[in-house]
Amino acid sequence: MAAAFASAGLPSFADCGAAGARKAAGSREFADTPEVMKRGSAINFIRSNTTLGVIATNAKLTKVQATKLAQFASLGMARTIYPVNTMADGDTVFALSIGDREADINILGVAAAEALAEAILRAVRLAKTLGGVPGLG
Repeated sequence: MAAAFASAGLPSFADCGAAGARKAAGSREFADTPEVMKRGSAINFIRSNTTLGVIATNAKLTKVQATKLAQFASLGMARTIYPVNTMADGDTVFALSIGDREADINILGVAAAEALAEAILRAVRLAKTLGGVPGLG
């Protein structure tokens, strides 16, 4: 049976699942980034908010299947980061195949999306305080 493994790095300005951006430094209250944006409030749109995801599998994949796997996995970002893929970030997912096992790309893709969503939430929970922004870890 093939398996998918995920890793994520995320200096995101967005809210992440139940653990998003803080309203203010030192605050334990989360901002509602989509609502802030819809009100037209200024958000720092410097392209330094990229979330990178990596999906590795022991399944044998063609280039087309690896691309599809990355697309599937990006759904894990959409499930956990609000908003995702804005002009203020370069959110992307890379998929790589390091094996020779056979696998249905649809099943593998569902697993990849779940794995990336969990990796993102884990990264948020383990984040340390940095630059005056309090972390949860």
